[in-house]
Amino acid sequence: MSEPHPEKASEEVDSDILGEEEKGHSTDSQLSRSRISASVKVAGFAGPIPPPSVLEQYNNIDPSINAADRIISMAEKEQAHRHEMQTKLVDAQITDFKQSRTERRIGQIFGFSIGVVSIVAGSLTAILGSAIAGTFIGSAGVVGLVSVFVLERRDQQNDQRLLSLDSSDIEDDEEDERSIS
Repeated sequence: MSEPHPEKASEEVDSDILGEEEKGHSTDSQLSRSRISASVKVAGFAGPIPPPSVLEQYNNIDPSINAADRIISMAEKEQAHRHEMQTKLVDAQITDFKQSRTERRIGQIFGFSIGVVSIVAGSLTAILGSAIAGTFIGSAGVVGLVSVFVLERRDQQNDQRLLSLDSSDIEDDEEDERSIS
């Protein structure tokens, strides 16, 4: 066995490439006349339960496990779980709202009490002969009352805005669930 000479081998390769290109040239013209087509079929579904034809295919895999019933049961359990969680969320929001309202009411009562005591103490101080000290004590009570009610009003507006955001989140979740179903 003799090994081919390196120069000879490269000449043979070049001639083979040229021969393929010449053959390829005629093949390209033949391919341009014929049309090649391919198609891809994509199937999908939205929601927790596949279409009946797919459920049937699941059952055909192993009829003993009854996959279609298991899939439907799983979807029903998931939906029940979502409803339970939404109910708990709404109940927690209601409880939180009631608690914050009670806290606000207690704060208003104590703020009003402190304001009234401050005004009465300032008035008594002014009557007993120290008008400047009485004015400062009484005005501090009035400023305290006004600030408590102004800040309380601002907190109520923030709470209402947050509640409207939370309810829109719940509505968005319900729309997502409807689009899945």
